[in-house]
Amino acid sequence: MRKDDGVQVFEMPENKEALLKSFDNDWDFFKESVESFVDEHEQLLLDIKNAISDNQGETLKHKAHELKGMLRIFGAENIADFAVELEKKGYNADINDASDIYKSLASGVEQLIDYLTKSVEET
Repeated sequence: MRKDDGVQVFEMPENKEALLKSFDNDWDFFKESVESFVDEHEQLLLDIKNAISDNQGETLKHKAHELKGMLRIFGAENIADFAVELEKKGYNADINDASDIYKSLASGVEQLIDYLTKSVEET
């Protein structure tokens, strides 16, 4: 897992066909899922950021868990790993270093959003 230091956090799938396999090769389902993720990701990231700044471990745990599931749907395991770290921090009520992990998570999510929206637009 790479931290965000100006480097790419999201590892792109080899091709769109590999990504579509997770959606039973159903392009419409994939497109709907991307649209839903694009619509929901900003609020989830904001909720996570606020939970960290307000030292709300329970909220951090739940929101990071929710985002982790969304990321895994798109095969973005390396980004989901950041969400797992935050989820654990929330569970343990240990918010130390959570801001750095959040920055990596947010950067990876934005890279994923760029990739997914370009994939949808190219068809």
